[in-house]
Amino acid sequence: AFRHITLTLQGKPAIAVVVGGMETNQALSGLQGMLEKFGMDVIDTVKHASHIPPCFTCGHHTECRIGGLYMMMGEKALSFKVTPECFQHWEDSEETRAAVAAAGERLKQLHTAYM
Repeated sequence: AFRHITLTLQGKPAIAVVVGGMETNQALSGLQGMLEKFGMDVIDTVKHASHIPPCFTCGHHTECRIGGLYMMMGEKALSFKVTPECFQHWEDSEETRAAVAAAGERLKQLHTAYM
C-alpha cells in the first residue's frame, strides 16, 4: 500500500535496523533498497550480529553436522552445552547501544530542525 499509485512515505526519514546471527550486511542492503523504493530517506543504519545460531534453540545441535553451530565449532558443537549465557541481546553490546543512541539522536535533530 505504501507504493501504490503515490509514494505515501516519500521523503520521510528512516533508520534501517537489522539483527542477524552472523551476517547482517545482506539484510541491511535489502532493507535499505526497500526503504529507498518507498522514497524514504535512510538517515542512519544499525546492525547487530548476535552470534546466536538457530542451533541454540532447535535442540539438535548434539547430532547435527550441517547447522550453523557445527560450521562455527566443528566437532566441539556435538558436545556443546547451550546455557542462558549463550544468548546475547543487542542491549548487551556497547557498540550496538551506541549505534542506536546515535541514530536516535540524528532522528531527534531532524525533528527539532522541522519544529
